[in-house]
Amino acid sequence: EIQPVRERAIRASAGNTDFGVLFIGFSSFLILSAMMLVALLFRLGIERRSHEIGLLLATGFSPRRVAGLLLAEGAALAIIGAAIGLVGASAYAWLMLAGLRSWWSEAVHTPFLRLHLTPQTVVIGFFISVTIAASSAAWSIRGLTRRSPRSLLSGTLGDGFALRARHHRRLAATTALSAFAVAIIFVALSSFTDLLPGSVAFFLAGASMLTACLAALAHQLAGARIPGARIHSRTSRGIIHRPGPIAVVRLGLRNAPRHLGRSMLTAGLIASATFVIISLEAFRIDADADIADRRSGTGGFTLYAESAIPLPYDINTAEGREGLNVTDVALDAAKGVSIVPFRIRPGDESSCLNLYQPTKPRMLG
Repeated sequence: EIQPVRERAIRASAGNTDFGVLFIGFSSFLILSAMMLVALLFRLGIERRSHEIGLLLATGFSPRRVAGLLLAEGAALAIIGAAIGLVGASAYAWLMLAGLRSWWSEAVHTPFLRLHLTPQTVVIGFFISVTIAASSAAWSIRGLTRRSPRSLLSGTLGDGFALRARHHRRLAATTALSAFAVAIIFVALSSFTDLLPGSVAFFLAGASMLTACLAALAHQLAGARIPGARIHSRTSRGIIHRPGPIAVVRLGLRNAPRHLGRSMLTAGLIASATFVIISLEAFRIDADADIADRRSGTGGFTLYAESAIPLPYDINTAEGREGLNVTDVALDAAKGVSIVPFRIRPGDESSCLNLYQPTKPRMLG
């Protein structure tokens, strides 16, 4: 009989778990954090050169032309950064795989992991990186060229990202409530139906909840910018007399609404990073936590033993244990214990140490 060995190996190498969805979920928050960081740094750099933009506008350059110059500068920086990033990413990936082959070999038990780079993936990664960085830079300069040359030359920029007036504050509140409702829907679909896998629902609900919390923060900070609002009078009450950690916190709370865009980008950056760290811990499974659960990795068994030959006796009965010459101490310890016999045959390892999809498990029940 001819066995399709290569086809079976390729099919088994797909793995038993779809890590692609898991990695995309984690990477999406990292990419979002990188976009916010690029937008924040590029915006800060442009604001320090506001007098240059004001001078260009005052000498006859159109806002569209000035925005194009700034975007071209951001695109050039993105191209240089993406080129350096490709080299750094390749070196980092090679180092990680080298660690899995040597220092952390017990994690995968696979000594033949090698870095596989193709020109297609390198080109795709380069263009995606440039597009993301250039888009973040373009978003960060929006509205800056529409300011008057006088304010730009004097450096009084204010806050280009601010949620102004009560209409925008209501928009932030609506966004927070809508995102919170969407998060509840994703949790319900994952808990009570089979329409959505648990890992996908986790990231979708987490992203929705993250959006809701950031929108709620924007709602509160925007209220501090509205004269007569309660938060405005509460945060501006009193003078800070004594130095110390509490004084620093009070000062930070008062200055957060001053540059709302910077505050929101910073909060979003920290929140995304925190979410990734908490997600890693949330996906960590404790094997002993649900050891008695039939649906767990242990199958509900707290102890297993192997024998070199088949046992002709039923260990669950007193006659069977007597036929196996089980001691009195073991008999007392076995009270209330249910023993299930299985026949073991050679096969594929089905634990997490096997990266391949097992086609013939060792145990036949």
